[in-house]
Parts: sequence; structure tokens; C-alpha cells
Amino acid sequence: MNGSLERHETERYLDPWDTFGFVPDESRIEVKWFIGASAETEVWWKATVKRCSATELVGPVVELVYDALPEHGFESQEVCRARFVSKCVLEHVEDGIQGEMVWRCEGDDDEHAPALDVIRHTLSREIENHPSHVQRVLADKVTMAIDAFRDEILREVSNDSNEIDDIGAQNILQRVRHRLNSDS
Repeated sequence: MNGSLERHETERYLDPWDTFGFVPDESRIEVKWFIGASAETEVWWKATVKRCSATELVGPVVELVYDALPEHGFESQEVCRARFVSKCVLEHVEDGIQGEMVWRCEGDDDEHAPALDVIRHTLSREIENHPSHVQRVLADKVTMAIDAFRDEILREVSNDSNEIDDIGAQNILQRVRHRLNSDS
């Protein structure tokens, strides 16, 4: 791997000790999982963040020690390695469960709050491969599109609180992408 690419990859990940003020072996988070035979059950699974000495992986890697979750078939703690990508997204790096997942600090009960941050993160990752002058233009468009939807989303939620589950990150992401494409 060449030096500039490796540096870029490393900069993608956040150091949780500095960025979030986490304390090793004490800081607790919750990670949104979809579990069950067909991933039909959404669970905020609690975990302790621990230091990890994995040197074969790029970026600051931590161990997440998930609590036992016997009501869902996990009788003992589960341990996974992960990297923090943003203040609401982490990336598991274990075989079989690689992927980005939404996280929050333990006790945060507003599970819809990170939706716009997840969308901003997802779209930022999508525009990384463009030349820098195009990235700036697209980043500005993403910010404007997300800001435009913020009021619309709040109106929808306040009009009918039963529809809040329909205003998920994927729904908003689809709308933002549509608006960006129509602005092009």
C-alpha cells in the first residue's frame, strides 16, 4: 500500500479516546443490530469499549465487548473488533460481520437523532472518489439538501407521530439522492 493511500485510510477512522473522551474498559455504547432468522428484530445492543492491540488493521481499532443478550439467544458476552467512522457510525472488522453500523452512547434514547449524520456520512463516502473541486461542490449540495429536509422531516413528525418509523435514514437518503440528481 502506498504511503498517501495508507494515510488517507487511517484518517478515515476516529480515535475514540481523543474524539469522544472514552475511557478504556469503562465507556459504554449501544450498537443498532438487526437480529433474528431474517434480521427482523431491531436491538440496541450494549457494549463496553476496550483498547485493542490489533496491528494488522488500519486506523484505531477497539474491542467491543457486547453484553450477554439471552432473550435473543446470546447467552454470553460477544467480542468484536471495530473502528469508529463518525459520531454515529462504526465499522465492524471481524470476519462475517464487516460493515458499518449505527451507534450511540449508552443511555441516549433518541434513536432517530443520528439519521441525518448517517446520511451525511454515507454521502460523503460516496463523493470521496471525485476530484477535490467536485467534492467541494457535492459536499455543499449534500449540506443544502439535508438542511432542506430537516424542516420537512420535523413537520412530518409533528403532524403524525405514528409515522416517525417511516422517516428512517434510508428513506431520507433516497430523498436526498433524488434531490441531488434533480439539481444536477
